[in-house]
Amino acid sequence: MAVGIASWGVLGVALLLVRALHQLTPLALEPIVSRSLGFPHWGLLLGWVAFNAYAEGYVGFHTASGSSTRPDGPWSRAGR
Repeated sequence: MAVGIASWGVLGVALLLVRALHQLTPLALEPIVSRSLGFPHWGLLLGWVAFNAYAEGYVGFHTASGSSTRPDGPWSRAGR
């Protein structure tokens, strides 16, 4: 029973993410495909992608500065 409930939850979240990607991808790609982005827009787009790749990817997952890896947060019982 518990496996069925967990599977239902995981499947529901996965379907929400797939639906969002399916609906938003054409909207996000439209300016790129139609070549309506100017030079400043491309610079901002590439800078934003590079910043997020660093902040969310490298710093968030591969270093000890991510909030889920620190045992000294307010939710932690390590200091009690």
